Amino acid sequence: MVANERGKKLTSKKAFQGLQVYHTLWQTIGPVHDFPIDEPRLLLVGEKGTKKTRQHPIYVLRSRKGFRVFDMERGGEYESEVWRGQVMIRRRFPDDRRTTVRHLQVLSN
Repeated sequence: MVANERGKKLTSKKAFQGLQVYHTLWQTIGPVHDFPIDEPRLLLVGEKGTKKTRQHPIYVLRSRKGFRVFDMERGGEYESEVWRGQVMIRRRFPDDRRTTVRHLQVLSN
């Protein structure tokens, strides 16, 4: 284990040798009350931080436990948080595409 100066355990050395995980910036997609519970909603979202802003479709599904946001064009799922009444999303790389395909098949039925 790698320890910092206070003696807290941070991570193992093997974690630094493996696949690096990075993510995009948080992006607001709208207020919480705009998304009804258990009804998937299709949105067009532009990518932040790129020179050419191009829009791609995402599915937003609000359940009683929280939000699930799926990328329809590239596959994968966004992380989502609620902050001050706004739904914030960000993309993590690499992501697990297997679960997303299964959930999208459920949404389309």
